[in-house]
Amino acid sequence: MPFSQLPLEGVLRCDDGGFYYFRQYDRDGAVERFVMYGEHPELDFCRVYSGTLSFGSSAPNVVIQGGWQDVPKGRSCTHGLLSLITEPQPDGTYHLVRDEEADRDRGRLDPFPGSRWQLTTFADVQRVGSSRRRPQYQGDGRINLTGRWISEANDGTYYIGNPNFDDNASRFNRSVDWYGERAIGPLGNRTAWAHVFLGDKQEDGTLVGEFVDIP
Repeated sequence: MPFSQLPLEGVLRCDDGGFYYFRQYDRDGAVERFVMYGEHPELDFCRVYSGTLSFGSSAPNVVIQGGWQDVPKGRSCTHGLLSLITEPQPDGTYHLVRDEEADRDRGRLDPFPGSRWQLTTFADVQRVGSSRRRPQYQGDGRINLTGRWISEANDGTYYIGNPNFDDNASRFNRSVDWYGERAIGPLGNRTAWAHVFLGDKQEDGTLVGEFVDIP
């Protein structure tokens, strides 16, 4: 299984107006994973994306099949499937573009505002001041964990997305994703650390999953 032609970590600018911080990594030597945290400069959305990598039908292009979950640092509250594919450019670089054919093969084409991501530099990033920013929406804190959570142990702020039901609205949705950060600086627009968590909520209320540091 391949890594994509992008660097192992970095930041992408998307045509939805957001900046996406990403990391590629090898999980247990078996599956190559790709994760992103996307944030709009005006907080129209903030979202977590995760997927697995495989060769597309036209190698060396790489397909990333995964999905996204919005978190309540931003106003948007959506989730769905999203497949991406690397696309070579005339200058020798690669973009990520949405692979709608792959999504249709997966049985659905969820609406997503972005369609193209390209590498940019951190100097171009417009990071939002976020020191313990109030959530844009939240759940009840027990059945639905969606909201902003504070850790006094590490001074971190965690924006959790935990939709109530699956697409058939027939069973409780265990999926829990979050974006966590410790904001620093006078405006809170720099981070001492940032990561995403991808996991599930168990019957006893505990969360089981993995967290991945992002740039």
